[in-house]
Amino acid sequence: MSVFFVHEPAKASSPAERAMKTIFVKDGFRWLALFFTPLWLLAHRLWLEFALWLLATLGLTLSMRLYGLNPGTSMLISLLISLYCGFEGASMIEARLERGNRPLTRVIAGASRDEAEQRHFASLPQAQRQEQQP
Repeated sequence: MSVFFVHEPAKASSPAERAMKTIFVKDGFRWLALFFTPLWLLAHRLWLEFALWLLATLGLTLSMRLYGLNPGTSMLISLLISLYCGFEGASMIEARLERGNRPLTRVIAGASRDEAEQRHFASLPQAQRQEQQP
C-alpha cells in the first residue's frame, strides 16, 4: 500500500470544481529527482528550491576554483543534495501546493492512485458526491 496526500483547493466555486482540482501526491522516493535534480525541480515548478540548488552549485564551483576544493568533495556534496531532493521530493511538492492555497486535507492509503482517489471520493458525504456527478 502506498500513502497519498490529498490537497484540495481552499476556494472552489462548486464541489465539482473542487473535485477536478484535487491533487494526490504519492509519498515516496523520487528517482528522477535523484538523477535529474534541476530538471525535476523545474518540471514541478519548484522555483525556490531550484534557486537554492543553483546557488549551492555555483558556490561549489566557486569553492573549487578559489579555494582549491577537492573535486571529489564537490561531487559528494552534489550527490548529497540530489539525494535530499530524492527523499524530500514529495514534501517539496506538498509545500508548493500549500503555498499555492491548496492545503492538505487528508492522508489516504491505496494500492494505486486510482484506488486512493476512489477511497477519497467514496468517503465524501452523500450530498457532496451527488453535486459532483454530471
